[in-house]
Amino acid sequence: MASSRSTHRKARVVNVVDNRPLANAIGANVRRLRTTAKLTQRQLAEPRYTPAYISALENGLAKPSMAALQHFAERLGVPIGAFLPPEPGQADRLEADLRLASGDHDSALSAYRDLLEQTTGERARAEILLGMAESLCRLRRGREGIGLAAESVVIFERLHRDADLAYANYWLAYAHHLADNSAEARAILKMLLDRVRQGLDVFPDFRFRILVALADIENWEGDHDRALAYLEEARGQVADLDDFRRAILLLNLSRSYGDVGDDEASFRAGSQALGIFRILEARQEVASLENTLALTMLRLGNLDRAREFVDQAHQHTDLMPDLSLLPHVLDTEAQIALARGEPGEALQKLAEAARAAEVGKNPEAAAAIHHTRARVLAAQGQTDQAVVEYGRAAQAYRDLGFSGRLRPVLSEWAELFGQVGKPAEAVELYREALALKPRQ
Repeated sequence: MASSRSTHRKARVVNVVDNRPLANAIGANVRRLRTTAKLTQRQLAEPRYTPAYISALENGLAKPSMAALQHFAERLGVPIGAFLPPEPGQADRLEADLRLASGDHDSALSAYRDLLEQTTGERARAEILLGMAESLCRLRRGREGIGLAAESVVIFERLHRDADLAYANYWLAYAHHLADNSAEARAILKMLLDRVRQGLDVFPDFRFRILVALADIENWEGDHDRALAYLEEARGQVADLDDFRRAILLLNLSRSYGDVGDDEASFRAGSQALGIFRILEARQEVASLENTLALTMLRLGNLDRAREFVDQAHQHTDLMPDLSLLPHVLDTEAQIALARGEPGEALQKLAEAARAAEVGKNPEAAAAIHHTRARVLAAQGQTDQAVVEYGRAAQAYRDLGFSGRLRPVLSEWAELFGQVGKPAEAVELYREALALKPRQ
């Protein structure tokens, strides 16, 4: 469900096959065209993919991206449309799924909305609602996705489609997590984990994904030891994971080690994940991890390495259709500039970040930007303006319900009031900070 302290809640991308008939249809076409061309799975996969990935595709156990289909089309000498099922309406639905899988989340959401208006069957409606919910989650608009995911849960339950119901519940939990409804998200995920342990027939990586999601929630709530326990359980399944999911696990371990203060272990795990992601050309995850490593280096005091990582993150972000990570990267650049004694550059980066957050309708990033700007202004001795920015950051986190982010803002704000001789205001803020408790 997976940044800097500002991007911890970014979605950790592991695509869900939420329409198995489509996955089966495209997989059958991949197998048919491959055997006609007299290629083995390894020959079709090389050099970008693995034979295991081809096998998963051909058996309907994975959702191909546009990049993967383009690669296969070139290897087989066929147009990309040769993989699409011929039934009326199926191609439109597959196109929406592929837009989602390739990271074009806004476009996918629009396509799903158009399809919803044309859909009459219950099952098809539930599948499209689930696609919309996933799109909204990946756009970090969890509150909007809750109702859609909940409706798909109700329909799949009524139709007794247990595997689809499990996926719908997963995205419902994801939406609640983004909306900071941690207790609800945790309860749903624990229910799913119990059902999987009892033998629920789902795809092989589903248990892994649930464990990573639960770890993300525990990290968010500040229980980093419990988060690490979930991740270590996930690591026990690593032999059954492909390279992408192995990198996802390392990415999450990197963040969790960072949260418990083991920056060296964080960097080691992060570097291993980064190497895998670069091989797989997973730009979204590479950019997120590079941003995380930049902040790790900043905490370790290695500003040159921090700058190298954030520069790489920015380059990758510029190439992605989804710009939700951009304001977080710019905020990281501002934090590094502040540490380098360059407050002017920091404020310039924050101005760019604020514009990107506004365009992307990203209130979480906007709150983080107010916080960093307050720190910059305080360092410049512009106390009155810093007080205003701390107030904006605090109110933004109150509105979002992010108590974990609110607490350090209140503490720094109180410390600033103490420095300027306003003890009453400082005491009031400390009281509010102390009254904040992690959600149960």
